[in-house]
Amino acid sequence: MRNKSGVQYAASKYIEFTVNKPMSLLDFIMESMKGISRNKAKDILTGHGITVDRKSVSQYNYELRPGMVVRVSKHKRNNELKNKYVKIVYEDKDLIVIEKSAGILSMPAVTQQFSIKTVLDEYFTRRHFKCTAHVVHRLDRDTSGLMMYAKNIEVQ
Repeated sequence: MRNKSGVQYAASKYIEFTVNKPMSLLDFIMESMKGISRNKAKDILTGHGITVDRKSVSQYNYELRPGMVVRVSKHKRNNELKNKYVKIVYEDKDLIVIEKSAGILSMPAVTQQFSIKTVLDEYFTRRHFKCTAHVVHRLDRDTSGLMMYAKNIEVQ
């Protein structure tokens, strides 16, 4: 079903748009979804809530061509980190800063041992990020505080 502005509403899960002119994905989202803030548009992209021709895209500068179909998910993904030992304080494409509780290792001493690194790696996998946590510094098991992890070896 299409409305007067050419927006197609697909089976209540997505809002679907057809690209009419070349432009970046972020600019297209902001133009198509009138009233959405730049930060909200970036959050949708970061949360993998956008598909272009049925492929998930999270790049802000992804170049769109006329005829491409962009779908925006109406539902917020439940990919938040829920862990009693770890709270995310800051995250971007290269880094993640967490608040570590006492009682958990920063890095596993042996393979598959419960640690901040394993919690973050599971979180990245659940969010379909192609990265792993690389510890920038460590805190003792019984110490709480802020910790920084890189999402790639170059940033580490």
